[in-house]
Amino acid sequence: MSVFDRAEADGLYNRWTLELQEVEAERERLDVRERGLRQLVAGLDALFPDLAATPTTAVATPPATAVASAVAPSTPETGARPPGMTSVQIAARVVEECAGTGAMTVPQVAEEMERRGWLPDAAEPLAAVRTALVRAKAQGLVHSRPVDGRSVSYRPGPEPADPQLEVG
Repeated sequence: MSVFDRAEADGLYNRWTLELQEVEAERERLDVRERGLRQLVAGLDALFPDLAATPTTAVATPPATAVASAVAPSTPETGARPPGMTSVQIAARVVEECAGTGAMTVPQVAEEMERRGWLPDAAEPLAAVRTALVRAKAQGLVHSRPVDGRSVSYRPGPEPADPQLEVG
């Protein structure tokens, strides 16, 4: 016999899934902040090379993975993700750069990200792209319109004040 019944398991699953999404969003925000701070420090190092020799208070050493991701190559030719960009920003960038082709569905954004070598490394890449687009919409980077009973399409930018005036 199980310790949980179905209703309890359902509640825990939903709560923990939401908590996991919040943790992932927080991690993305922290990654962006870290990359920004690294760029600021690098800029100051370039302007004032003697700053690095000046004694400062102790700073915690970041994990090796954070350092590696901060200096990863970024060109489409290498297939590496653009530096300093989260999956949310990358998905929004793809929608914006492909705006001339019209609104894009999740599979179309995923296909373009895959073509560029920017598809998230996830067990379910399509679900990861969908989540990134939902977050991009929440941040006002893209907006969506229903396509049919199940699908939506995405366009760059925040929700227009008057959706009737939207072109295409």
